[in-house]
Amino acid sequence: WLASYAPSAFTDEHQRVLRPIAALIGSAVEHWRIWDADRRRRDRLDRVESVLGTLAGSLDIREVFPQLSADMQPILPHDIMVLTELDPRDRTIRIAAFAGECDTPPLGSTVPLTDEEMAQRADFEILDDLSLRLPPDTDRRRLLLSSGLHSWLRVPVLLSGEVRGGLNFFHREPGIYQTEDAPVARRLADRIALTLSL
Repeated sequence: WLASYAPSAFTDEHQRVLRPIAALIGSAVEHWRIWDADRRRRDRLDRVESVLGTLAGSLDIREVFPQLSADMQPILPHDIMVLTELDPRDRTIRIAAFAGECDTPPLGSTVPLTDEEMAQRADFEILDDLSLRLPPDTDRRRLLLSSGLHSWLRVPVLLSGEVRGGLNFFHREPGIYQTEDAPVARRLADRIALTLSL
C-alpha cells in the first residue's frame, strides 16, 4: 500500500499500475517462503542426524531413550516421547521405551488394537488436541487420554518393511505439531528401527 499527505493523491490509474507490481512482490514472497520452509526442514533433519550418536551408546534402546529425548527437545519439542512395539499377530502394542512425565505412568502390559487402529499404523498421525479428537471408546484411546497431554505426533517404526511399532511425541499444549514435523520424527524413527534390527 501507499500513503500520501495530499488528499486524493491516488487514482484508478495508480491502482492499475500497482496491481502487477503487487503480483510480482507476492510471487517473490511466496518463493522466499517456500525456500525458507525447505531450508528449515533440511536444517532440522541435519540436527536429527547430529543426535544419533546417542543411539550408538547402548544396544538397549531403553538405556539411551531419556538422553535421546533430551537431545530431540530443541528439534521437536515434547513433554514425553514414547516408543511402542506392535505385535501384528496378537494385534496389540506395548510401551518399549518412555521418557518424560505425564499424569498417568506408562503401562507395562499390552494394549489391544481395533481394526481401525491397526489400519492407522502404516502412516503418521497428528492430533491437535487428544481431549477433543479422541472418544474414550478403545483401550488405546483411553490410555492416550489418561496421559493428560494434548498434542500428539506418531510415526511408524518399520522393521524389514513392516510396521512393528511407533515413535510418539506428546505435548501438554494443544496444536503443537504440524505436517512438516512428521519427516523429522520419521528420520529418528528410521534410525531407531536400524538400531533395533541390529
